[in-house]
Amino acid sequence: MKILYYLNRIKIHLYSLFIRIQNKSIGKGVLFQPPCMIQGMKDIKIGHRTAFEKDCRLSTWGNGSIIIGKECHFGERNFITSACRITIGDNLLTGNNVLISDNSHGDTSLKDISIPPIDRPLKCKGKVTIGNNVWIGANACLLSGITIGDGVIIGANSVVTHDIPSLSVACGVPARIIKTIEK
Repeated sequence: MKILYYLNRIKIHLYSLFIRIQNKSIGKGVLFQPPCMIQGMKDIKIGHRTAFEKDCRLSTWGNGSIIIGKECHFGERNFITSACRITIGDNLLTGNNVLISDNSHGDTSLKDISIPPIDRPLKCKGKVTIGNNVWIGANACLLSGITIGDGVIIGANSVVTHDIPSLSVACGVPARIIKTIEK
């Protein structure tokens, strides 16, 4: 049993080393549990000691960029996709199945909805900024044009469509503030 554990750890470290060799903007101690998919490697920067559980996906399109701080931990099956800019601070923790996106396939114009969604041009409604020490629950969706302050908690299954100020707890669809943490 211990042998399998250590073999798996070696596999994770070799996989992560292979990714870090391809992109010098990925900090030391960053771990990717395979399989992870990274598209647009040159437009992604990741701080030291950040970890991605299995089946995570990071992708940039066109002028998109993703900047992730240090000591973050992303749960399984997280998807971060950028056509503009996504900036994540230090010490982020996410549950499984979290989506962070600054783009969508087209908009609601008659011109766009007459095109199959896969063929629609990606539209960016604004960058996504997430502060330090943020906790995002499982199955949450963070959509374009939002800023999440420091120390925020986003409840599981929430859809964030607008800014959430620092030291707040937000949940629901769409997410709304249910508690403000006093200093």
